[in-house]
Amino acid sequence: MYFLVFVMQFDIKTKRIFLKKTKCEGLKLESLFLGATVDLFSRQIKFTDYGDEFTRSRLSQQKER
Repeated sequence: MYFLVFVMQFDIKTKRIFLKKTKCEGLKLESLFLGATVDLFSRQIKFTDYGDEFTRSRLSQQKER
């Protein structure tokens, strides 16, 4: 199954958008989980928490499978 993955980065310290919503072709949905480290536009990003409750509910359901 093929998914389009869009990413957006938000800087918590300055409370500003760091990267606007962008399509990321090299990223798979299976690699998006808490504790994962992925390369995103030549930067290593570590996932520490979900962005909102909708994302938490959708990805936690997939994690249980």
